[in-house]
Amino acid sequence: MKEEKMKDLFLQSLTDDLNPAQRDALDTKLFPSDGFNPGFRERVMKVVQGGSLLREKSKKHLERSLNSLFVRVSLAGAAAIIVLVLSLLLSQGSLSYDTLLGIDKNVDGMLVSLATD
Repeated sequence: MKEEKMKDLFLQSLTDDLNPAQRDALDTKLFPSDGFNPGFRERVMKVVQGGSLLREKSKKHLERSLNSLFVRVSLAGAAAIIVLVLSLLLSQGSLSYDTLLGIDKNVDGMLVSLATD
């Protein structure tokens, strides 16, 4: 059909009902065939229904990623603890409980003076 005729059919379809022949002509012009091979729908549905395989693969990938992330974070944490212990040892000279808790030798005197004020 000519473009003008198709345009008229389209405008008519917005306001009136078309007869089946006109509807088919308009549909073929507006919605050309997709050109999918036979059996395309069945193959797609088989893949969609087989999604459990994809979930298992993604679960294994997630576990590997989390394990890798855990190793990296734990190594960085261990390095931070070692640096902290070395800095305390170098600045305070020992690793007593007071040093690890950040309590100086002068804290007792400060606590007494704060309590008496």
